[in-house]
Amino acid sequence: MTITLTGFMGSGKTCVGSALATLLRAWFVDLDDYIVFMEGRSIPEIFSTGGEAAFRKIELESLKALLGRQDKSRDMVIALGGGTIMIPEARELILKESTCVYLRCSFETIRRRLGERDATRPMFGKDAEELLQKRHPIYSQAHIIFDADDDNSPEVAKRLLPLLGK
Repeated sequence: MTITLTGFMGSGKTCVGSALATLLRAWFVDLDDYIVFMEGRSIPEIFSTGGEAAFRKIELESLKALLGRQDKSRDMVIALGGGTIMIPEARELILKESTCVYLRCSFETIRRRLGERDATRPMFGKDAEELLQKRHPIYSQAHIIFDADDDNSPEVAKRLLPLLGK
């Protein structure tokens, strides 16, 4: 089984994903970390040299590589980037090739977790709340919608297990 976690930045995809992978004894991959490793440069560097379009292209190719892996004998949990599911081709792959979980959080929770401005996140700025509202209908296409305002990632992961049939 491949599980993908989607949601806005700060929704807990990495923390919950890591805890969930531990519980499932699955591989865990943070898509942003995978991209940084494969590209040899940070996400802000990718954005600054090629813009969002270049980053989204790299993101889609990285997602294809992970979802198309040959060895599917072990479960995998993938923490997607906040905008990954906004790419139509990526969304189609995610919904077809994985069980997608939307970690839904209030904007107040996200702002508290990230602070007013996180320089490592190029898409978090003064219009972040508007961006979350714009993305919500797409995030809501996930197979499972899970309220994740709880800050205890291991507990969130445990509560997700029954919804995943585990």
